Amino acid sequence: MNNAYLIHSRPYNEKKQFQVLFTRENGMTSIAVGSKTVHHPFTKYIITSLPQKKTKRITHANSAPLIFSGKKLYCGLYLNELLYLFCKENADYPQLFDQYEITLSALNQAARIDPVLRQFELALIEEAGYAFYPDNVTKPYVTFCTQEGLIGHTAMVKDAISTQDLAKMRYAQFSSTAGKKFIKSILNQLLTRQTQSKFFYDSVLAH
Repeated sequence: MNNAYLIHSRPYNEKKQFQVLFTRENGMTSIAVGSKTVHHPFTKYIITSLPQKKTKRITHANSAPLIFSGKKLYCGLYLNELLYLFCKENADYPQLFDQYEITLSALNQAARIDPVLRQFELALIEEAGYAFYPDNVTKPYVTFCTQEGLIGHTAMVKDAISTQDLAKMRYAQFSSTAGKKFIKSILNQLLTRQTQSKFFYDSVLAH
């Protein structure tokens, strides 16, 4: 048995569809289900393996579904898109899975959404292998590159953020316009392709 969340669905033919699940132990897993089968995002499911058929199936829900609407719905879909683009099949992501659950719960309760998203984005960046701790940077400004991670600067340069803003975002769950832009630029470097959530960036979280 394995805990899983529905991340993405795509049709296969008139009778079948593929549902892509984010699991704690095996990363992304695709299962084939009937075209009329309905599973809900933001709901923890239990999936089991069927060794004789070399397949997996969802047996039951392990939690009540979280019902998002409006801005929170778009934010939840954005989280799912990040996972879909970042995670691989047959690779375990237990810490990212736990952070996803924490983020969904916080998103369900939070009045201020941006700081919640920044914490998940930072967790994903750290899952990619980058130590994102601003207290290791001794200079007042910082940039990022995939070869070296965080790089300190004595003066503001292109694509930089103040180390103080980065620390607030990392430790105090604070989000600023500069911080959002900084994290977005990092994700665009790390992901195999950019998120399709242009509406998310340009409209939903523009305020």
